[in-house]
Amino acid sequence: MEVLVVPSTIKILSPGSFINIPKQDQKKIRKVVLHNCIEIIDDAFDDWESLEDINLPQGLKKIGEYSFRCCSNLKNIVLPYGLREIGNQAFRGCVNLEKL
Repeated sequence: MEVLVVPSTIKILSPGSFINIPKQDQKKIRKVVLHNCIEIIDDAFDDWESLEDINLPQGLKKIGEYSFRCCSNLKNIVLPYGLREIGNQAFRGCVNLEKL
């Protein structure tokens, strides 16, 4: 399983956060671990088809629009207690999502 561990210094994730990861390598990532992220900007993980699991930190406040759109292999996600906002269609196309 390919795991992407986002450094604890990253507080805000956007699609541009992963610009240095080639598309073919993004397609291999099955799990993402976030440590101190407080906001996931719109489209951050858009179309990451192979993503199955993501570890959302307790300090996360916002999940932007379409953040996990078409993550068709995402199976479960635990929303942190302090989460304040989930954007429009944040989980659209997550057809295998069993637990939220």
